[in-house]
Amino acid sequence: MLHTFKGRVATSNFDDKSSCRWFTGPLSQFVAESPLAGNKYNLISSIHSLYYTGDFETTFTQLASMMKDKGLMIIVCHNDCLISKTFHKLPWLTESTPSNQQLTSKNVREFAQSQGYDVTTVDIPVHWDITEVFDDQSDFGNKLLDFFTQGAYFRQTAPAELVDDLMSFWRSISTEDENGRILAPAHDEILLISK
Repeated sequence: MLHTFKGRVATSNFDDKSSCRWFTGPLSQFVAESPLAGNKYNLISSIHSLYYTGDFETTFTQLASMMKDKGLMIIVCHNDCLISKTFHKLPWLTESTPSNQQLTSKNVREFAQSQGYDVTTVDIPVHWDITEVFDDQSDFGNKLLDFFTQGAYFRQTAPAELVDDLMSFWRSISTEDENGRILAPAHDEILLISK
């Protein structure tokens, strides 16, 4: 997706294409090494990525320090979803996963407000179609299972009773639509943060 985005930027019709600069690496490295970290930005976004930053308060503070006056930070986090419910129900997943799935939009909102930022919250109710995860022969279903558990080859590496337990739990919190598709409810929140 990043290559597609870069290709589209390269063929875009705007005056200063040199204003697009790429940096590959963690935010801490960007802040420490990149001259771009000293710039101020009108828009900063973090889409479902704060879970993987370790200390989200430090990450938020670093991002906010790069925001212009009257700038905007857009942060998308889950509020209540299959992943957070799974990690809450199965704490052993938390121990084996390098992400902070306990982090929710509420945590981010409260921290931003405690730092003096204005936060507008937009709730996005969705239903995730998880039908394929119940088909152990489905390549797509197995990839979804890996995504939701944050574990590679989960169905093949986890004990069978744990996989069965997880499938039963997911069925219990899901609904079936008129077409027989199994849907898990989720709530993402978009946080629009300004000063």
